[in-house]
Amino acid sequence: MLVLTRKPGERILIGDDIVVTMISIRKDDDYGPKIRIGLDAPSDVVIRREEVPDNRMAGQPSAAEANLDSLEVETRQLRQKVEAIGCQTARECEQATLDAQRAAALSEAIVSLRSKCDQLLVQVGRAVPQTEKSQSSARSLPRLTQ
Repeated sequence: MLVLTRKPGERILIGDDIVVTMISIRKDDDYGPKIRIGLDAPSDVVIRREEVPDNRMAGQPSAAEANLDSLEVETRQLRQKVEAIGCQTARECEQATLDAQRAAALSEAIVSLRSKCDQLLVQVGRAVPQTEKSQSSARSLPRLTQ
């Protein structure tokens, strides 16, 4: 162990990117002298006090690791929801297309039935005059559009 004597304001360099600065020394009658130091190091260097247990050593995830795990779970859940919404939207589009096709087929069937009814009326001698026929058809049959 290297032991150095420093005055407040003086620094110690460790490697190229870690700086230890002596901030102050004060005498405290209850606990003895207190030395304040400042540590300047890159964010990837772990700095901890010896009396605070390192949870990573005990097999427990750190708060950052727990947050990362939580974010991964939330991301997975959101992806599943987006996929479900996409599938639901696709099903609704397919259903709307089928409904439009059914409506067109029904419209054609109604026109065909109307024509057959008119033919039967002519056969039994109760023909509808042409002008009245075209007006009644226009009033009774709604126009369906796609």
